[in-house]
Amino acid sequence: SDYVTRLSFVLRQGVHVGDVALVFPTTSVHANWLGASRFNLEADLTACTTYNMAESLYRGGVDFDFMDEQTIGTAQVQNGKLCVEGLAFPAVVLPPITTVRLETMRKIKQLYDDGGLVVAFQRLPYASAESGRGDPELRSILQHLFGIESSDDHIHEAWTPDSKTGDTDENHFARSLRYQRNARGGTAFFVPGEQNRGMNAATVELYMVINSSLTPDVSNSDGDIYHLHKKVGDTDIYFLFNRRP
Repeated sequence: SDYVTRLSFVLRQGVHVGDVALVFPTTSVHANWLGASRFNLEADLTACTTYNMAESLYRGGVDFDFMDEQTIGTAQVQNGKLCVEGLAFPAVVLPPITTVRLETMRKIKQLYDDGGLVVAFQRLPYASAESGRGDPELRSILQHLFGIESSDDHIHEAWTPDSKTGDTDENHFARSLRYQRNARGGTAFFVPGEQNRGMNAATVELYMVINSSLTPDVSNSDGDIYHLHKKVGDTDIYFLFNRRP
């Protein structure tokens, strides 16, 4: 109990230092609410995939926080990071959402333009909370970030084995990613599809996409070791833990 007491004292100090702000899809889920306790399939897919993405980041050793759209709207962009309430994130990850606030996308665009990292997974939003489907400002921002206005505009070839070139499904998936990079180092990825394993399926996990553009805060050769980074004044505190007994 003494160990737990001391650990609790240390870890409640300072602020969390995370790499990724994972957008919590409240706007999209609410847009697909049918009243009372009923939601349509789009809402279910968005919610379930968001938590699966969080698990992928966690297993991959990427320290992150969920961030709702209202909080993103109040954030400031400084030196390629999204800054809010003492926290600073160099990357923002969008789950597969149908609907988003325009202010959220404006802030994400600002982060990209300032050198930050943006990753959208599986589907780009097609409606804004303010103007609904086909919002021209939303489509313009998506074009600026990803080079397409809609997920439907993304086209890539199906993978087939090629023994002559040694091509693999991993290589194919890397090529199926859509990304843009600007003069300030800002990078935007659109990751089109499930992160599952098997023939003609993606074997690249979401955390690998993140780490291709960000230097991991902590890296290790054992997937069962996790970490938490806190900062107290000028002091960095790292808590490392192993899930295995």
